[in-house]
Amino acid sequence: MVDELADKDRRAVELALRYDWPGMWRRPKQQLPKGDWLWALYSCGRGWGKTRASMEFLRGFAEGGEDEYVAVVGATHLTLQRDLLAGPSGILTISPPWFRPTYHPTKSELRWPKHPTTGVRMRAALMSGDKPDRIRGTEVSKALLDEMPTWQDPTDAWMNIELILRRGTNRRGIITCTLKRKGAGSLFSRDLLWGKRGADGVRRQRPDMVTIHGATEENRALDRKTIEDFKRRFGGTADEVTELEGKLPTEAEGALWIPEDIERFRVDAVPVGVKFDRVVTSVDPTRSKSGAGDLCGIITGALGSDGHAYIFSDDTLRAPPEIWIEAAIGVAERNRSDYGIYEQNRMGDDLVILIEEKARRHRQSWKPITARKDKRDRAEPVAALCRSGRVHHIGHLPELEEEQCAWDPEVPERQASPDRIDAYVHLNRELLLSETARRKKLVVR
Repeated sequence: MVDELADKDRRAVELALRYDWPGMWRRPKQQLPKGDWLWALYSCGRGWGKTRASMEFLRGFAEGGEDEYVAVVGATHLTLQRDLLAGPSGILTISPPWFRPTYHPTKSELRWPKHPTTGVRMRAALMSGDKPDRIRGTEVSKALLDEMPTWQDPTDAWMNIELILRRGTNRRGIITCTLKRKGAGSLFSRDLLWGKRGADGVRRQRPDMVTIHGATEENRALDRKTIEDFKRRFGGTADEVTELEGKLPTEAEGALWIPEDIERFRVDAVPVGVKFDRVVTSVDPTRSKSGAGDLCGIITGALGSDGHAYIFSDDTLRAPPEIWIEAAIGVAERNRSDYGIYEQNRMGDDLVILIEEKARRHRQSWKPITARKDKRDRAEPVAALCRSGRVHHIGHLPELEEEQCAWDPEVPERQASPDRIDAYVHLNRELLLSETARRKKLVVR
């Protein structure tokens, strides 16, 4: 039928269809939720269509003719211009030619034509999340925030945005992001999704926020090969829930460690003036002959001259004994460990002999230790030391930290063996609580 139209009419129909987002292209989740809310969090997997939805919201506000001042905040000015303005889903790309905004770079502002009915001319202030102190000096009725967990200081920036989100009676803030499970931004991601912890340690979600989750697979416009590539990369890994579903692994209710404590005492490097008195590699062996069973936990850390423990290496692996023993020897050599320790419970004499033989060959000292209590009783004193600030992670140890925060000692039968935690606990007990830790320090590095 379209082919039968004159060229001019056909072009008009094609334009109408191309820019008919609500009628032709929008999926149900890509619309603003109903109800009384101030913030809407679109926490979605990669490729779901977050940027397109966010920019269509912005376009909808302009075409609604009610909002005069709004704010658009990207992680940096580069991502703002590259993705939110001129990208394939940017506002300048998806806006129809008859109602397209003009970009004024000197004022960091978008300006739309006057609305044909209300006469309102909407303006969008363009801001960068990496400069939270500059998010001020205006007031807006709508705010669109892109990829907040990647911002330099998202907590301060959000606080400033809430101060300017005060215009009119129909205020709305929209956050679109793929959450971060590890590294910088992971703690903010948890606060954003589950709410900050109160004085009682319980997380409480904001009552004025609604959350919309979206999986990568929901975007039927995304090339199937791209989706399959995403699945191959993230499927079956610790990142699958975050990258493909836009969610975070659940924190265990009875976990002895919480991300806030780990983050609070994390250091980027050994503090100035602190020397290592003793470096130790700790191994929680796997007894699987084939290597298909539990992981072999291999964690290395040091006792500092300040009496604190510094954990800096996680080389945990799944392998048969001859492989993990060789790997542990190599880790100790690489980290210049003074000695190594390994849990000997239920370990056969053949494995002990193998460890001692390989250690002698590499001129290393390895000490067997015996675990005399259950996992929780061994771990609780170490967790207390962590909460008190005596244990520091140098940089990020994502797999270890995820295991720490996900392990619930109350329900051990429903969880995989905490192999990294076992090695970590043995290491910290050796550094801070053992008889060796109380001896006079002999080695200064």
